[in-house]
Amino acid sequence: MTPNSEGTDKDQKLLKELKEFLLNLVKHHHLLGQHILIQQAKSQFAEVEEAQIENLIQELAKEQKISIVNPNAKPKERLICLIPQVVAGASK
Repeated sequence: MTPNSEGTDKDQKLLKELKEFLLNLVKHHHLLGQHILIQQAKSQFAEVEEAQIENLIQELAKEQKISIVNPNAKPKERLICLIPQVVAGASK
């Protein structure tokens, strides 16, 4: 492996860990402000840029794991909530 690919692999692993962290935080709190979510992420993953954190939040929203309740609001006013996942075979 070249040093560049090693760095890329580490970066990808870090971003994957951060994405899981974001999702777990939303799962735990159910509803929280986007700016709080970003602050918490920055406190645990100081080496990651805020723009990368925002991109991961957008990815989670596109994957329908979380929802941005008021996406047209200013970033500090946005709320993030969990989208419950339907379990296959769950009783009605």
